Amino acid sequence: MILSIGTLVLVGFFFFDLHAAREYYEEITPEEENFFLWWVKQNVLKIGVAIGIYCLIFVALVGDVAFLRRVLTLNLTISGVSILVLTLCLVVFFAYDVKSARAYYENSLLLLSGDESFFRWWARLNVAKIGVATGVYLLGIILLVLPDTSLKIHPFVTPVMYLNLHRLSIPFYLTLVVVGFIAYDLRVAWNYYRNILLGMTLGAWPFLTWWAGQNRRKACVVIGVYLLAITGALSLKPQLGRDAPVKKVAGVATSRKSASSAKTGTYLARAEQYLTEQKFKEAVIEFRNAIQKDSRNVEAHLGLARSLVTLGAMNDAMKFYRNVVKLAPGSYAAYVEMAQLTMAAGNVELSLKYAQTAANLNPTAADPHLIQAQLYSRTGKTALAIQQCTAVFAREPTNPIAGKMLVNFYLHEKAFTQAATYAEKLLKSAPYDPDMKIFQAQALEGLNRSDEALTILRQAASADPHSPDANLYLGDLYMRRRDATAARNSYEEALRRSPSNPRAMNNIASLIADSGGDLRRAYGLATRLHQAFPDNPAYADTLGWILFRMGKTEPSLALLRLAASRLPQIAVVRYHLGVALLQTGDRAAARRELETYLRLTTDFDGAVQVRSLLMNR
Repeated sequence: MILSIGTLVLVGFFFFDLHAAREYYEEITPEEENFFLWWVKQNVLKIGVAIGIYCLIFVALVGDVAFLRRVLTLNLTISGVSILVLTLCLVVFFAYDVKSARAYYENSLLLLSGDESFFRWWARLNVAKIGVATGVYLLGIILLVLPDTSLKIHPFVTPVMYLNLHRLSIPFYLTLVVVGFIAYDLRVAWNYYRNILLGMTLGAWPFLTWWAGQNRRKACVVIGVYLLAITGALSLKPQLGRDAPVKKVAGVATSRKSASSAKTGTYLARAEQYLTEQKFKEAVIEFRNAIQKDSRNVEAHLGLARSLVTLGAMNDAMKFYRNVVKLAPGSYAAYVEMAQLTMAAGNVELSLKYAQTAANLNPTAADPHLIQAQLYSRTGKTALAIQQCTAVFAREPTNPIAGKMLVNFYLHEKAFTQAATYAEKLLKSAPYDPDMKIFQAQALEGLNRSDEALTILRQAASADPHSPDANLYLGDLYMRRRDATAARNSYEEALRRSPSNPRAMNNIASLIADSGGDLRRAYGLATRLHQAFPDNPAYADTLGWILFRMGKTEPSLALLRLAASRLPQIAVVRYHLGVALLQTGDRAAARRELETYLRLTTDFDGAVQVRSLLMNR
């Protein structure tokens, strides 16, 4: 649309320039030189700048081949053509009126009556004309544009704004515009005829004959534009009020829309095929083509948003998700996916808003409530998170996601009885779920039923021979039961199942350093972890303690100090630093660290050992 207007401006610019140059050319009458060649030579710079600006705008607006093809084939919508024609009518109307008034102004005695400029004089005399013409123009724009928008208008206001029009009444208003134009032009011409051409015979017929002779070109242009506008109006698809006949013309419009819909469907089918083949960039292109063909197609906007998410273009994806909810405010899927996207970006407030909207659209769906539960958990509102999961679990007692989240939240709150109860309920519908067995074991351990927890964890480890999770929790439970050998065996099994598992590597290295074993292997595991996660203080503490055990006290201190500064409330970390400082002879600093360890620890045997160490030093 913008490009079409730009083309019209360029053509108009050259047309008026040629018209002015023609008059000058006829006055100077150069010998044996074609007018057009003479004009080009005189205006090379002007032509170059104008065409350059036009091409720049063209390149900026043409985003792809499909749009370029539509521009080159002038494949504009009927509403767009009608608006162009209406604008052209207004411009031509004012251009000819100003030209006629200019001649009257320059030849009449009014020029000598004051210092008033021509345009102020013209505007003052034609206030009514300007108002009527502009009003009719704006009314035409409303009639052509408003039916294609998604604006919601009160049912009583709509027929008032449309003047209860149907398709065949639009030519009536176009006719009214032309009649008004001719009437005002006749009025101006009559004043000019009466005041300037006093030597001619006054009378209606002589005046009309004179006026027609003076305005042949204007009359041809106006009539041509009028006929073109009438044709465009009659070709409009029926949209306003009651429909009129002319079913053949309406059928043509319908067939064009059907062709456009078919093309959109083709683009969407290709996009879905690319998604199946995981060619997401190609899918994005096809979805964009579909949107250019039908900018209000919800499926295309939603598909494009999902494809952009897959490609990691989250900000662009959000733009198209917003388009979806503008076009289809009841799109439940869009609100859920927007909530997930904003939650991943860390925008808790906006994610809660989208999730609540999705819950309002579909109160029985689980996803909005589970998203809200995760968000409440992140902000420390565990009670609200439990409330959301409980609501889902009441409707869907076998929902594994809701059940696991609910048990996990109860474990976080140390509500072990409730956690064990819900875990048992879920295991009735999924008795071999290893994750739920781990949750059940944690709840039973919290209830001081560690023997039962051990049995359940062994069952979970056997049920899923590829997952290291059950063995990791089994190793932790053995460590709390002070069975280092069994704990190490569990961690070794977890590492066998998952050779790069950081938790298994760190725990094995720590056990070797504390209980004896191959320190070189422990050093290798801890070094790999520290290189992979240099900002993790727990891994720095493990590597520092292993270096100390290998007799490299000075290199170990930097790592142990880093760990203690990041994990000041972890007793074993303060113990490691205190022992290393004691070895260097810094007794004051070592005493501070070891006394801090005594305040933090719950390990009775370790506390007795440290007190003995402090007394001996």
